[in-house]
Amino acid sequence: MSLGELWPQTGLIGLYHLESNANDSSGSGINGSATGITYSQTYGKFNKGAYSNATAGNIINFGNNFNVTTGDMTWSMLIKLDTSADGSMFLSKGLYNGYGYYFQLSLNKVTFLSSQSGANQRVSSAVTLSNGVWYHLVCIKSGTTITIYINGHGDSGTIINPASNTANFTLFDYSTGGFPCKTSLDEVAIFNVAKSANWVRQQYALMTGKLD
Repeated sequence: MSLGELWPQTGLIGLYHLESNANDSSGSGINGSATGITYSQTYGKFNKGAYSNATAGNIINFGNNFNVTTGDMTWSMLIKLDTSADGSMFLSKGLYNGYGYYFQLSLNKVTFLSSQSGANQRVSSAVTLSNGVWYHLVCIKSGTTITIYINGHGDSGTIINPASNTANFTLFDYSTGGFPCKTSLDEVAIFNVAKSANWVRQQYALMTGKLD
């Protein structure tokens, strides 16, 4: 399996293998700064991955990047929950009822939240994640439609576009802290285009042998 097979380059603006750091492999040069994060083969699906034990302040911070409002975007990653707390966040660039977006666990289901001043909308996957199991997660924003794929199964809903913001883009916790997620992440990729359902299926098929 090659990098080119897993991550075709069209629209790719951030790629993080999380082998021993949060450096970008897409060519965009958007590197993350990690605090309290463990990199190990124990926590990776392809070689090493990154792990947070949900201690306050454990986070990877990428600064003010990956903002999206009316445009399209795709977020892709491998995720394995250790234990989950309802409301914990593993990816964020926003503030509740303020601006931006974030990914939250709601009863072990992945939820995407879009925020504007005084309002927010939620789209959740129907798939319940089990602790200790790797999942292929892709979230696609196409206009005001959000589709969340878990191991190739997609669920869609409608949002209002998130308000533009200058918040930090973070992994493993809320942009401002306070909702840490006890989980492992690997192969995080971000695209500034809406990938197709066929692309998601192809990526999942390439990983199938690694996700049993």
